[in-house]
Amino acid sequence: MTSHRNTKPHKRLERMDVASFDDIRQFIAKCEQDPSLQVAGNIVRVIANTGLHSEDLKSLRITDINPDGQYLEVTHTGNRSVEELTLPIFERTHTALHDLHAMNPSSSLLLGDSPRVRVDSTVSILKAIAPEFAREGRWLQSIRKSFELRLYSANIPARVVRYMLGQQSLAEAFSRSPHLSRVQMLQICRRALEHFVPEL
Repeated sequence: MTSHRNTKPHKRLERMDVASFDDIRQFIAKCEQDPSLQVAGNIVRVIANTGLHSEDLKSLRITDINPDGQYLEVTHTGNRSVEELTLPIFERTHTALHDLHAMNPSSSLLLGDSPRVRVDSTVSILKAIAPEFAREGRWLQSIRKSFELRLYSANIPARVVRYMLGQQSLAEAFSRSPHLSRVQMLQICRRALEHFVPEL
C-alpha cells in the first residue's frame, strides 16, 4: 500500500501519554485468565481495535453489529464532526462484543441496562492493575489514542485514518475517488486494517 505519510499527528501522539500495544495486549491476556476481569478485558479490546469513544460504546446496541459480523454501525453521541460511522471489525472484536452482550442478553444495549457502570468498573480495574496506561488519568482515552497511533505507525492512508477516527464522513474521505461505491470504500478501509494493523 502506498501513501504519503502525515508525520505531524504521528509525532504529536508519540509525545502524548498513550498506552503501548504491548501493555494493552498484556492487560487483555491477564483479563482472559481471570473471569472477574473478562468484562474489562473485552471493553479494552473493543476500544483498542476500533478507537471508539466510551460514550459511543455505552450507546451501542447488539443490532449495531452488521449481520455478517464484519462491520459495526456507530452513532456518535455529543458534538462530533460525523454522526454515523460504519467501522470494520474482525474476529476478536466481534467475539468480544457478543461476549459483552451475553452478560445481559435480554437488553437491547450491548453493555446491558447499566452501560455506565460497566465502563466505570473497567476504569477502576485499569487504575488498580494497569497504572502504566495513563499517568494523567485518561485511561480509556489512552487506549483510544493508541489505536490512532497504530494507524499512523502502519502508514495507513490519511483518508482511511480520518474516516476511522470520525473526522470525516466516508464520502468526504474518498471525495477524490467519486467512482467508488460505498461498499468499495468500506472494503478499502477494511483491507487496510486487516493487512497492516494487527488485532488485539
